[in-house]
Amino acid sequence: MSWTVAGENVGAGGSMRALYEAFMKSDPHRDNILGRGSRRVGVGVYAHGGFLWVTLIFVG
Repeated sequence: MSWTVAGENVGAGGSMRALYEAFMKSDPHRDNILGRGSRRVGVGVYAHGGFLWVTLIFVG
């Protein structure tokens, strides 16, 4: 696979809603999510003790 665009969002929070809101309030994170250059997205989530760690990888 070849690619020309890559991005990453990493966050931690108490809920998916809180993580979503934090990503959307951050210009670089929001650009990764809404950008048209990405063709593939990888998602990783780890939950422990009521806390979530999330990694989003964007490749285009």
